[in-house]
Amino acid sequence: MEREVTNELIWSIWLTQVFGYASPVINFLLDRFKSAEAAHDALLEQPDISLGADFRRHYDNIFKFNSESAEKIIDECIKSDIGIVLKSDSNYPQSLLNIDNPPSVLYYKGDISDINDSLLIAMVGTREPSSYSIHTAKAISRGLCRCGFGIVSGFAVGIDIISQLSAVAAGGRTYAVLGCGLNYNYPKENFQYRNRIIEHGAFLSEYPPSFTPSRITFPPRNRIISGLSAATAVIEAGQKSGSLITANHCNNQNKPLFVVPPGDIFDLRYGGNVTLIRDGAIPLMSPRDVVYEFYPEYEDMLSKEARELLISGDFINTEVYKRTGMGPGRRRLSEDIYAPIPPLPETVHKKPRKKPSDKPQPEKTAADENILPAVSDKPASKEENAAYTDKEFVGHTYDLSVLPENQRIAAEIILNMGRPVIADEIAAESGMTITDTLSLLTDMELDGIISCTAGGAYIVN
Repeated sequence: MEREVTNELIWSIWLTQVFGYASPVINFLLDRFKSAEAAHDALLEQPDISLGADFRRHYDNIFKFNSESAEKIIDECIKSDIGIVLKSDSNYPQSLLNIDNPPSVLYYKGDISDINDSLLIAMVGTREPSSYSIHTAKAISRGLCRCGFGIVSGFAVGIDIISQLSAVAAGGRTYAVLGCGLNYNYPKENFQYRNRIIEHGAFLSEYPPSFTPSRITFPPRNRIISGLSAATAVIEAGQKSGSLITANHCNNQNKPLFVVPPGDIFDLRYGGNVTLIRDGAIPLMSPRDVVYEFYPEYEDMLSKEARELLISGDFINTEVYKRTGMGPGRRRLSEDIYAPIPPLPETVHKKPRKKPSDKPQPEKTAADENILPAVSDKPASKEENAAYTDKEFVGHTYDLSVLPENQRIAAEIILNMGRPVIADEIAAESGMTITDTLSLLTDMELDGIISCTAGGAYIVN
């Protein structure tokens, strides 16, 4: 990506080479001298400037690196179609200016032209998620994108890539923040998905294109993930999960922190979830919880689907809301947990109650009291349990032949059983793994083909 090679660009990159790519010394120098070029000149003229221990540790680098070393990075970016944006540029992500130690130089591949006009949510979690968390991440990511949000994550194996690919599938925007250079193939398992992310967003990194990742490069990038986002959602995190670093940055940045309630509060895989919710994070059970938090302040950035989701009768018109006046939880890990709840959009009109009829009702007799619906112990016949391929089922008529083969097979299994069917049964009947089955069922549920009942079983709509 072409941009003018200025002295400011050269010396900005030089500063990152001298002090390190996430060093707070760089922002100190930029604030003090107002430009990278002025900071460079001052350091060469007065190399004994007192900047503390961190400065002294990098003292020799002032003379080790020069303009040529910075220009090599710029040349590599040009050859690899990688853009460079400085903190002083107008297209720099403005939300990062409000965090501690914003990256002074960002490298990107893809399109960031609308990153400042997007409402972004960070989705993070373990690299080895449970089937419950896979199902949840897909549903929430797709739901948020359909409501107008974009998804930010770290492109790692597990929850990160699942959330980002789900965003792509929903036609949403997604941004991946790497802990290495953009030309470095990491993680190898996800390399095949790079073009899909670029087509729907961009990769970003504060490290130059060929920079090799290490254990110390990933924690700093988490501040960028949360910094780009209006809120962070933790899907699954153990007690020592790296996702908790992102959650901590989110808290320090005074942004809403959402956490998925664990599938099992005694399962150590969800130890981080349990702790965060206990300490005041907002339970995330639906995209509605996120939409509610940002309505009505960001209503103009949300889609029509977001508003429809908010005013749906099964969300606002609940007995809990009518009795308490409270919508979804909005407690945060900060001092404003008692902030007043914002006004809700108007709810759907309640159906008027039928007035008791003035017409005299016939008196019940003893015989009437004993009348019960006839119940047959006879099992349904094979014909009654046959596939409903061209029959009406739960108020709809489906021609299953129009569905992809794997979806058709799953739908036929549910219909042939003639009752709500759990995922394990569908997996056993179809021969698919439980992970693939849950992924398939999530897609079908989002497309409106099936619904999940309160008991966790599926029916065809």
